[in-house]
Amino acid sequence: MLWYARLEHINYKSLQNLSNVGYIPKLKLEEIYKCEICVEAKFAKNSFHSIDRNTEPLEIIHSDLCDLKFTLTRDGKKYFITFIDDCTRTIMCIF
Repeated sequence: MLWYARLEHINYKSLQNLSNVGYIPKLKLEEIYKCEICVEAKFAKNSFHSIDRNTEPLEIIHSDLCDLKFTLTRDGKKYFITFIDDCTRTIMCIF
C-alpha cells in the first residue's frame, strides 16, 4: 500500500506493470483492496434543485468566511469574508 499511496492511488494494473518492469519493488497484489480515499473520491454528489431568485435587492445575503492559510495579504490579514446579494449577485469582500 505504500507504493500505491506514493504513486497517488494509481490503478492496480499500472502498479503491477511498474512492479513487473522493475521500476518499483516486486508486489503481491492478489487481494483486491478498496482504498477508502479512492472510494470517497468516486462518490457522486446530487445536483441542487433550481431556486427562484425573484427576491428584492438585499432581501437575501449569502456570506462566507475564508482562511488564507499560509498566504497573508500585504496588510497581514489572514481571513476575509464575502457577502453576495442573491438578487443582483453583487459581491462585497472584506479583509
